[in-house]
Amino acid sequence: PNCGHQFCYPRFFSTEFVHPQTQQPNMIANHMRFNESSLQNLMSNTTIYITILREPASMFESLFTYYSNISEAFRRVPNGSLEAFLADPLRYYRPGEDNAMYARNTLTFDLGGDKDRPASDAAYAQAFVAEVERVFSLVMISEYF
Repeated sequence: PNCGHQFCYPRFFSTEFVHPQTQQPNMIANHMRFNESSLQNLMSNTTIYITILREPASMFESLFTYYSNISEAFRRVPNGSLEAFLADPLRYYRPGEDNAMYARNTLTFDLGGDKDRPASDAAYAQAFVAEVERVFSLVMISEYF
């Protein structure tokens, strides 16, 4: 499918997003929503996974500014106030809307997790962190952006 430079983000990565005549890659360095099983079908079985994430607070501030006219949740906020959004995010956030992933748990979403899991679900959070630790050999946190 014609889905731009980010492998049809925000959809989970799929081998369907890669041209069918592409040889097996040795490396993929791109924005995508992580999907381990699809990547295993594309990559060598000796592949190691590395990711670079932004520091969450500064990343959210950047997302809020950059997507203020794209994300419905951000467009609802009076005067485009980050402070107003942070004071009551669930007032503005609707899970099923287009571009909702920018307004809640974006890093979890990008790593293939459920962005809408309640914060009180500690078991899910622990299992998700364990899964990230199992899959990724290296997770880097960057703020030189």
